[in-house]
This record gives sequence, structure tokens and C-alpha cells, in this order.
Amino acid sequence: MLPLLFVLLVQSTNADADADKLMAGLPGLIGDPLKNAEELDRRFTAAKKLYDENPSFSRRENLANWIVRMGPKCARPAESLGAAKDRLKTKPSDGKVPSLLYFDALHAAVLAMKSEEIVSILRAWAKEEPQAAFLHHREQMEKEAAMLGRSAPAVSATPAEGTKFSWSSGTRDKTVILYFTAAAGSNGVAPAGKVLPLARKYAEADDVASVAVCLDTDKSALAGQVRQLTGWSVLSDPKGLESRAAKDYGIRGIPGVVLIDARGRIRLGESLGFVADQFLEDLRLEAFWAKKRGAAPAAEAPNAGDAPAAPATPSTSAVKWIFQLKNGGKLKVVSYEEKDGKYQLKLAAGSTTVSKDDVENIAPFDPK
Repeated sequence: MLPLLFVLLVQSTNADADADKLMAGLPGLIGDPLKNAEELDRRFTAAKKLYDENPSFSRRENLANWIVRMGPKCARPAESLGAAKDRLKTKPSDGKVPSLLYFDALHAAVLAMKSEEIVSILRAWAKEEPQAAFLHHREQMEKEAAMLGRSAPAVSATPAEGTKFSWSSGTRDKTVILYFTAAAGSNGVAPAGKVLPLARKYAEADDVASVAVCLDTDKSALAGQVRQLTGWSVLSDPKGLESRAAKDYGIRGIPGVVLIDARGRIRLGESLGFVADQFLEDLRLEAFWAKKRGAAPAAEAPNAGDAPAAPATPSTSAVKWIFQLKNGGKLKVVSYEEKDGKYQLKLAAGSTTVSKDDVENIAPFDPK
């Protein structure tokens, strides 16, 4: 018995030492996630492995905090979601209030487009903190969860005077801030004072489009909105909340905000529009990582010991399928097998495993 206890103590000590090395300097690295992208991704992979393989060591709680923070910065929120949910169960000793823990978990679930997880987190939060101000629009949040990941409908509203804008060209390959507004606001959840500065902040960013849809019926009111919306591409639809665009995006109050990612998918609905700024940077990072990783899957990469050695000269002659991933990557697949909610893929060079939730489409390979 004594030798076993000694082995467990040594393992725990080693895990703590490894965790300390991984956490060293992380605040600075996270402060500039583009500059430090590769190092953050390396540390996230190592931290997740250490966390999953060692269920009990003193630094585990601290490591979970950093996994939750690193996941979105590496465009791997689905992998950080487990640690975020673990923190809800264990109630960390750092005194962090439950609402912050729930928001961290919700943040990861929304970015990962996990509709069922979003609903589960919201309901657990409401049970523990029924008076939480964040949950005033919980029912609407739950309904909007099903919208996440859907293709964003084109907005056909008319460009306001002085605005030259085409939805197809103006939003292509860009993260889009879609802002619904009117001179006479009603019961919207997104405060204008928090949303309007976003266009100024990203005015020089080539990867962000700020589009405002004015729902005013009065032309003079529209003119006033145009003057206020400096930096925005302004569209006009005088039908108000009965307009096609407002209905397409589930807008029930003014002002309202929706975020669309660079692949043209709805990523944040109106009910969470008041925290759009906290998601916008993560969507920009996701687009960065999609280009950087190319065909590599963003999550659930194979363990090194499980993957066979790649052939010396990879060939695509046997490729039969193209797996389109939600992170923008593509995989050329020779054959695949579905098991336990995952796809086990044989590639032209090696093999890998991806979650079904991370796959957007499977299509026959066309060599042309």
C-alpha cells in the first residue's frame, strides 16, 4: 500500500510542476493572441492533455481556469467547454462568483455552437441564481441557440443616402456586426452606447463589416440616424420590426445586434447582443485560425500514438470524400467510419478523428 501512495504522490507532484510550467507567462501570451498564436496553441494542447489525464493534483483547478481562457484564443472552445463545466461542479476556491463561472461556460458553448449545452447551462444557472440580471432574456436565448451556425440571410434593405453597400460583397469573408436601430427605441437588449463605438473601433479592420439597418418610417428620423451612425454601412427598411430582415434574425426589440462570422453563419443572436464585444474578437481569431490551420481539424486531433505513419509520397488518387469543417477547414478523406458521435477518418496521408458536431458537410470528392 505504501509504495502505491508514494507513486501517486510523485505523479501528483510531477503534474503540479508541469502545470506551473504551462501557466508561466500566460497572461502576457493571452494579451496578444495573434502574435503568440502558436505558443498558445501548443500550451493549450499540453494543458488539456495534462488536465484530462490527471484527475487529482493541487494545480488542477488553476489549470482549468487557464484552459477556459485559452480555448477561444486558439479557436478551440469546444475543447475548453469540459473544463468550464467542471468548474461549475467543483465551485473553485478562488471565490469567483457563480455568475462569472456560468458566463465562461456559456461563452465557450456559444462559440462552439453547442445548442443543447447552451440550454443546459442557462437552465442550471437560472436554478442556482434565479434573480441573475443576465438571465432576464433566458427564454429568448434558448430559442436563439438553435439559430447558431445557420447561414445568415442576406439583408435586402435599401442603402441609405450616402451609403454604397452590397450585402454579398460587403460582408464576404468578414465578421459582421449587424445592428438594428431606430430613432424611437423600444425594448431592445443591446444599449446603443455600447454598440455604436464598435464601428469606430474596427473602422480600419479589413476583416470586420459594421452594418446598421434603420427601421425608421420617418425620413427625417432616418437622416438623424445616418448622421449618428458614422463608420457604419447604413441600410433602411421602413417596415420596422415587421421588416424581412428583422424577422429573419429574430429581432424583437430596438436596438438589436447579431454577429455573423467570416463564413456567413449566425454566431450571436439578439438576446446576447449586449455582450457582442466579448465575442467579436474571438470570432476574428476563429477566422485567423481557420486560414492558418487550412485542412487541419480544429479539435479532437488524434493522439500521436494512434496515428499511423504517413506515406512518403501522399496521393489523392484514392480520395472519395471532402469533409467541410465548421472552422473553415477541409479534409480529403479516403474512407470513414462513424462511431460514438465521431468520424474516424482515413486520409490521403495518415488518419484522424473529428466530432460530428465539428463537421458541417460531407460531399463526394471532385478531382476537377
